[in-house]
Amino acid sequence: MAGIASSAYKTNVRTKTAVDQLAELLDALFPDPDLNIFTLRDFQNRYILTGLGDLASREIEQSQRINRRTRNFSRIGLCEFHVGLIYLFWGDNHGALQQFRLARRQWSFISKPKYAVCLAHFAEGAAQELAYHYEEALSCYGRAQQCLERKSPARFGFRLGNDPDSAAQAMRNYLQHRGRAVRETLWNTVRQTWQPQPDPAEYAPQFVWYQVLSEESRLFPQIKKGMWLLVNQAADRHKFRPGELLALRQERPIGSAVILQTVNEASPFPRICLAQAENCFSFTRDEEGRVTLTPRYRNVPVNAENILGIVAGFWRAANAPNTGRL
Repeated sequence: MAGIASSAYKTNVRTKTAVDQLAELLDALFPDPDLNIFTLRDFQNRYILTGLGDLASREIEQSQRINRRTRNFSRIGLCEFHVGLIYLFWGDNHGALQQFRLARRQWSFISKPKYAVCLAHFAEGAAQELAYHYEEALSCYGRAQQCLERKSPARFGFRLGNDPDSAAQAMRNYLQHRGRAVRETLWNTVRQTWQPQPDPAEYAPQFVWYQVLSEESRLFPQIKKGMWLLVNQAADRHKFRPGELLALRQERPIGSAVILQTVNEASPFPRICLAQAENCFSFTRDEEGRVTLTPRYRNVPVNAENILGIVAGFWRAANAPNTGRL
């Protein structure tokens, strides 16, 4: 019974949830895998007591050899994805991540179903999250959401239950839930790390501390008056993900904006406010500090020259009242 105890699926609730979600969506997309594909169900039936030992590893390698020879991108991707699920099931998150990437590369060559690529991005995010790489996980979840939005659920060509659109909606729900959980974990991790009050001089010149001057905003309930935000103003290339925070220079007042003020130094602009990325986009910064949106994202409603930096974290004094003083 020692083999069962070593299974992350049996001992880690987060692993169990991720594996169950991915397996559910995979079965909806590929309900009848080829018999030469070594699936997660095969692994559970044959090697649950011995785990990822020599016998299971040999069967995985044999399955990969057979399917790679077919030169069928859909089938090869499915084989690699199942191997990733097996690794994730047993707790090898880094091994699972590599397999999900291999599956995505294979599926990127096929025209149908493109949903498979969305699923691979989702799986990569789950593996990153379980390995505690939260920022990378958010990036993968963002790409999966973008992929889903480009597709019409009616074109997926598969069913989950009796509703042909339910699989797409299920994946959207999973992504929204996991994204919120990861962002909350990031905020809590940063809050627990920065105690006591940080010294602004230790972070200059790449990072600049800003203090929140506005009262609580309904758009940013986690941002309180008096809180300090650490902004990375030196990043020369960055890809924003949905939900990520950034500091913007504003030419004119905005009634509901969260106003920021630099700590212990004069503010470089009359008005600086907080914003949140609603879509994925990226920018580059030249040697003189000028910011330009990359061509693919030129249609994003953000003035590139107004971007001051990326919010890397925050600090708030323990038990501090909302007086605006730390």
